[in-house]
Amino acid sequence: EKSGKKTSNQTKSNRNEIIQIGSELKNRIFRTYLKSIFILVTISVATNLLAYDFNVENADGVTIYYNILNESDKTCEVTAKEMRTVYSTGDNFDDYVGDVVIPSIVNGYRVTQIGRFAFACCGGLTSVTIPYSVTNIANNAFYCCQNLSSLNFPESIKTIGNHAVYKCPNLTSLVIPSSVTSIGEWTFMECTGLISITSYITNVFKTGGFAFNGCTKATLYVPQGLAESYRSTSDWSRIKAIEEIPNVFSIALACNDMGKVQVNDNTAFTNDLGQVRAFDGVDNTIVFTPNEGCSLEQVIIDGVDVTKSVVDNQLITRFNQHSKMFVMFSTGGVEGDINHDDSVDISDVVMLVNMILGN
Repeated sequence: EKSGKKTSNQTKSNRNEIIQIGSELKNRIFRTYLKSIFILVTISVATNLLAYDFNVENADGVTIYYNILNESDKTCEVTAKEMRTVYSTGDNFDDYVGDVVIPSIVNGYRVTQIGRFAFACCGGLTSVTIPYSVTNIANNAFYCCQNLSSLNFPESIKTIGNHAVYKCPNLTSLVIPSSVTSIGEWTFMECTGLISITSYITNVFKTGGFAFNGCTKATLYVPQGLAESYRSTSDWSRIKAIEEIPNVFSIALACNDMGKVQVNDNTAFTNDLGQVRAFDGVDNTIVFTPNEGCSLEQVIIDGVDVTKSVVDNQLITRFNQHSKMFVMFSTGGVEGDINHDDSVDISDVVMLVNMILGN
């Protein structure tokens, strides 16, 4: 009997020991799990904070941040310095301030997209010049840029995403090129300062919901013969004042990186080779804006040097449908040094000819 009690007590003791070991093992597994979660969260947070693959400082001192989109195609997008998990209309970030001029090629990568939240809530941002290489403006790219007053969409943009230019009250004019085939929801909503919206789209399509909600002061200018199409298509129809503009066509323009060219106040163009819109049969106003420390050196239209016709960095002229314009700014170095290698040789001639021909 005593032996039986002893055996029973031993069994209970063993059972309790097993339970205790199991409990400790369970606690260890749980602690290991929590540790793993902590590591994963830490990596995730670090990943969120490092929103870019590389950054490059422009000649004007502005640093731009980039993500690589496709290594084999050598394409990249403009992104933010930091990617936040939450954005609200009251935020004010300093990733970008002042005037930002985006190059078409950087570190061997072609810039093809303005990424999600790239300039979102950058309260000190005043203007952005987008190169001809960009085809897509992603969702929320310019979300709530309170002081953004100048934004160009080149004749290469195909899609403008949801909330892309949402609540930018200091924008007074906007040009939507004919290349655009898609506009998302709430894209230009609450851009209450817009007075002029010019659309060169001829194949009028339905935009995302509330795309122009709150643009109550704006007049929409559209190609000849298409006013009724815009009036009957949402969300264009939300804009009550719709007027037709003269016929337009595209001309070839080449410009170096020491200044900016604007054609009819609606196309900013710099450091690129591409197409810009011009009016048919009427005068076109071209404004040249050299960078600080630079000056306009030469303007050639269809092989003719028209530099002497430029007055106060402004030229009024007419184009034909096959016109080509070459613009060169300089720092006052060696005259004729187009590729800025401090000498004038055959390479400058080749570069000049190719730019004029649009190659």
